[in-house]
Amino acid sequence: MGLNEKTEKRKRQSRYRANPKRDVGTRITERDIKLFETVVKEQFLTCDQLRQLFNVSLSTMTIRLRKLWNQGYLGRAFAPVSFGSSPAIYYPTTKCFNTIIERTGRSREEINWTTGKSKVSPEKKQHELNVNEFKVSLMFALRERYGEAALASYWCKKEVEGESPGVGLLLCEKGVDYWDYVRDPRPEPSEPRGNIPIRPDRFMGLRIDGEPQYYFVEIDRGTMPLKRIRRKFKGYRAYYLSGGFLNKYGQEGDGIEDYPFRVLVTAITDERRNNLVEQAIAIGSLEMIWFSVFSEFISDPLGKVWVRGAEYQEILRLMPKETKGRLAGAYRKVERDRIVEARIKKYSILD
Repeated sequence: MGLNEKTEKRKRQSRYRANPKRDVGTRITERDIKLFETVVKEQFLTCDQLRQLFNVSLSTMTIRLRKLWNQGYLGRAFAPVSFGSSPAIYYPTTKCFNTIIERTGRSREEINWTTGKSKVSPEKKQHELNVNEFKVSLMFALRERYGEAALASYWCKKEVEGESPGVGLLLCEKGVDYWDYVRDPRPEPSEPRGNIPIRPDRFMGLRIDGEPQYYFVEIDRGTMPLKRIRRKFKGYRAYYLSGGFLNKYGQEGDGIEDYPFRVLVTAITDERRNNLVEQAIAIGSLEMIWFSVFSEFISDPLGKVWVRGAEYQEILRLMPKETKGRLAGAYRKVERDRIVEARIKKYSILD
């Protein structure tokens, strides 16, 4: 082998351009099919998210994804960053979609995927990554604390009696199957009249001490106006009180009190979180909606990182008048956030 051939062999592959001549003859395994189905369902996933979902080493997943990308089964993109490099984001291709159909016998309608789902704005792509990171970090935390048994019901897609030590993930899904709407009971003058959409980023179920608990998950990126956020919160409250949740997920003869749920909202900063809490308080939701900072939840998914309106409102009530006066200005939120953070009681998702 000549020097030029050795140099060419050692040359690293471009991060941005697949090389179909490499990894020719890659055989698609059953685990690859499960990986394809996961990427189709979740739309955008990083290598680190995939290795956590499949419980393999980072190097193993990196090598496998490179082969699948080179052979056209997966697409790859990178989010724009100010400096440094961003992790690769993997998404399904038509070849991936067709391979699932060929190997599983499922219909195209059942899989429900089109190439247009992968052609979204960078902001939408980042939002989807955050929505997926919520699920991945929670699953990883449950596995670390309770073992694989905590995920048995999720992987089997049914409740597994006696498998989990008190805590287990039942579902953590997204999409139109979990969408609904509710009649706006009291529209404000500036709001449109009619129905409020119920379109969570995820619908999640946990088994805690043997009892199922259900959650709507909202990942806030700070781009939605507070008025729209408040209407969304009002919709969730009305969804419970009107029996909408019971009608969609309950059984005949049950009452709304038999089907409670929480709404979990993550924000990008303490300030944004506190602004959202105040919107929930304004529509009378003090305990149904819980709030956290996204980075805090990802760092400790089972930790005490969630804030409720009830405790937040109590802090405001006990605050001296002179302090309240200082916080009334538009640029006094730094002091407000400092006071709230020092005094607020926080909860775990398992509480």
